[in-house]
Amino acid sequence: MCDYSRLICHESSLHVPSMIQDDFVMWFDNALSMLNSEELFVVIAVMYYIWKARNHAVWDGYLPAPSCVWREANSAAAAWRNTHSQQIPPKPPMPLPLPLPTGEQLQQCFIDASFRPQTRTASVGVVLMAHDGGFIAGLSARLPAYFSPLMAESLACKEALSWLKNRGLSAVHIFTDCSTLRDLLNSSHSELLSYVGYSIDASRTLMSSFISCSIHLVPRSHNKAAHTLAAEAFSQETPLYWDLIPPNSIAHLF
Repeated sequence: MCDYSRLICHESSLHVPSMIQDDFVMWFDNALSMLNSEELFVVIAVMYYIWKARNHAVWDGYLPAPSCVWREANSAAAAWRNTHSQQIPPKPPMPLPLPLPTGEQLQQCFIDASFRPQTRTASVGVVLMAHDGGFIAGLSARLPAYFSPLMAESLACKEALSWLKNRGLSAVHIFTDCSTLRDLLNSSHSELLSYVGYSIDASRTLMSSFISCSIHLVPRSHNKAAHTLAAEAFSQETPLYWDLIPPNSIAHLF
């Protein structure tokens, strides 16, 4: 809510999500779900230099211009990246997936979560499709109350994977429009120091139980069916399931 900080973000031209309420945790969780890793790295550098600017104001009696703060943050981020990129060994190649059972077609599962920050309520929409784009099954349900869009997305993924496992699937492609979720699930790191870590670890465990399970990023425009089911779940008292025939709200998409 600080005008000075907003001026610095304006100087940076970063697509930082706006914060309606005075809640830094919700704002940062929203940034995690909307920005890619490079943008988030620069945002963290900017926050650090905003903190340094505040210290100058409190202890030294002067406040640098927003443009100066942005230039210092951007230069520091570039210098750090240049130094550490030379020390990080290249990642080993990802292991190839196990061969699929003979005759099994790889199905596609589209996942989306809906989150209402005012009430901190969330929901999930899942659409399972054949490899040729035909509708197979769908799921629409409310989720427990959560604190951020990323937390909702991560739990939605866990719920979808459990649903797929219970249907007896052994191989599937997962599609999400949340780049942070995709990156976390594809990461080689096993620990996350946040409340999102539980559902991410649970999702990784479920993914490893499939013969083949990969996660991919799609634009929101390609995830309309799952998004629609997630939005409709807020008006439902209990989860809804569909098999073979899609609900009327998304039938025109198939």
